[in-house]
Amino acid sequence: MCTLQVYAGPLQGGGRAVALFNRHAIGTQYPISNITVAWKDVGFDSDVEATVRDLHAEKDLGTFTESFTGAVDIHDARMLRITPHKSTVDYESWRPWSKENKALHASVRSSLSKMPTGNKRRVAVTT
Repeated sequence: MCTLQVYAGPLQGGGRAVALFNRHAIGTQYPISNITVAWKDVGFDSDVEATVRDLHAEKDLGTFTESFTGAVDIHDARMLRITPHKSTVDYESWRPWSKENKALHASVRSSLSKMPTGNKRRVAVTT
């Protein structure tokens, strides 16, 4: 089972709701883990600037390009809203569960299979 997980879903306006989960067992050597969400995994171009907002803390964390990495305590979660800045790409049409996005699923599975077991993160989308 993957112990570091990233779940993402589309939001109106082209943003993404993203949940980071640290499911390491209590008593392990990883009480806090850095979890990264890469823009390409949530349907953004890597050169897009996006604002990341922590929904629990109700504050903007800044503007990022390519990815965001956040610390998550053991058995905890972090909820984010990622909003891309102006772009020519239609980000509202991103639906990774659709047939048109099979390449995204294949690339995520492929990249996960190459990672060491302890470092895997899972990208899944909920409706």
